[in-house]
Amino acid sequence: DDGVFEHWTDSEGNTYRFGDILSPTGPMTLSAQWRALKVFDIVFDDGHGNSQTLRATEGKGLVITIDDPTAEGEVFLGWMDQDGNVHQRGGTLHPGSEMRLEAQWRPLYVYDITFDDGRGVIATRSVTEGDSLAIDVPDPVWDGSMFLHWTDPEGNKYSFGEMLTPTDHLLLTAQWRPLDTY
Repeated sequence: DDGVFEHWTDSEGNTYRFGDILSPTGPMTLSAQWRALKVFDIVFDDGHGNSQTLRATEGKGLVITIDDPTAEGEVFLGWMDQDGNVHQRGGTLHPGSEMRLEAQWRPLYVYDITFDDGRGVIATRSVTEGDSLAIDVPDPVWDGSMFLHWTDPEGNKYSFGEMLTPTDHLLLTAQWRPLDTY
């Protein structure tokens, strides 16, 4: 476990490998020849001028233990190796040589929240991925009807001041009930 077997040698320095034919003429002693395990530097480059290096030992897996990088306005997707494979924190690499992995990023998404009172769009708000937005659109007014709340396409209800953290564009539609007439 501390080295890599390379070959056998006899007392005269002759080298033997797997599959070689031996023709001893008397007692023969073969000695195993080993070499030290290689150690490789694995560089993780975030693409923004920062890098970290982990050391990997030949034949042993290396668990990615470094923290995911952060960058303003971007979402980290993973570490891409020279073969195009993307690796995540906690994943295991099996390098046979030194490696350089490059951080993969995408821009933060901006989602639109559209408010439709049933007659048309009355307001649109934008929110950046991961952020929250309080509903600040005043309750709409429609003669002969009372505004109840906003609903999304799944039927979830929202009211003025409620916080939203969207994961996609969102259409909120006003829900009404007729005013009682006497």
